[in-house]
Amino acid sequence: MKNPRSTFIGLLFLFMIPAGLCAQAAPQAQEKPRPPLPNFVELTAKIGTGGQPGEGGLSQLVEKGYKAIINIRAFDEEYDQVGEEKQARQLGLRYYVVPFVAKEPSEQQALAFNALLSALKDTKVFVHCGGGNRVGSLMMIYMVLEEGMPLDKAEQKARKVGLRSADLLEFSKQVISRHKK
Repeated sequence: MKNPRSTFIGLLFLFMIPAGLCAQAAPQAQEKPRPPLPNFVELTAKIGTGGQPGEGGLSQLVEKGYKAIINIRAFDEEYDQVGEEKQARQLGLRYYVVPFVAKEPSEQQALAFNALLSALKDTKVFVHCGGGNRVGSLMMIYMVLEEGMPLDKAEQKARKVGLRSADLLEFSKQVISRHKK
């Protein structure tokens, strides 16, 4: 009778060898470089939106005539906020942060965002988060409350910007209903 331990070890090697060969044969996945301005949308003549700018993105914004950035990413997200701010300021861009967390959206932060964007209404501003979802939510609120855009048209534009979360859409609608004049 065979030793059960040696049978187990033999089976273990049987399954390990093909896996090892497959791992060697598979090409190493390389991380795709982030585009300079992912999900970029020029929403109006004065407002552009998008995801986290990649290499060269801030320079492209300057070339397009932008004068300010509103970053709505939270401070605990994994990205170089300090480096982005430093580079933006070196390029002559004004830099603002209004952290907005998708899982815990804050009406207070949404209204602070509206106030800041309203104060910058004569400035060409680029607004970004990580990918565009949160920007879409805040822009929907802004377009209805500050620009008087009809809700359905603002929702269409917000989706174009990147709004895809049903929860953020509902949040935006609730804020609008509480504050619409």
